[in-house]
Order: sequence, then C-alpha cells, then structure tokens
Amino acid sequence: MAWQANIDTLYARNFGGLITCYEAGLPFYRNSLIATLLFLPVILVAYNYLTKEKAALKLA
Repeated sequence: MAWQANIDTLYARNFGGLITCYEAGLPFYRNSLIATLLFLPVILVAYNYLTKEKAALKLA
C-alpha cells in the first residue's frame, strides 16, 4: 500500500493522504468490478453445467 510505504511517499501520512490514495485507485477498482460482473455468471454457469450430473437426485 503506497500510503503506508516508508520510501518515496506519494501521499501525505494523514487522513487526507489516505483518501487521495483511495481516489487514485478507483479507476482500477472499476475495471475489477466490471470484470467480476461479466465473468462471474459465466464461471457459475459453467460450473453448474459441469457438476449437474453429480448433483442429480437418485431414487433408492
């Protein structure tokens, strides 16, 4: 975390510096959130398709 780093601090070591650090990370978080919203349904559907036969109910 760049805010707590001891070398070449980019942000002030106070609450304002922490908020500035978080603001600088928002574009990366947005991309991560978009990727999660796109790929999570695909992964879940693929997992359910691959494990569908294992989870089928079998009458005794």
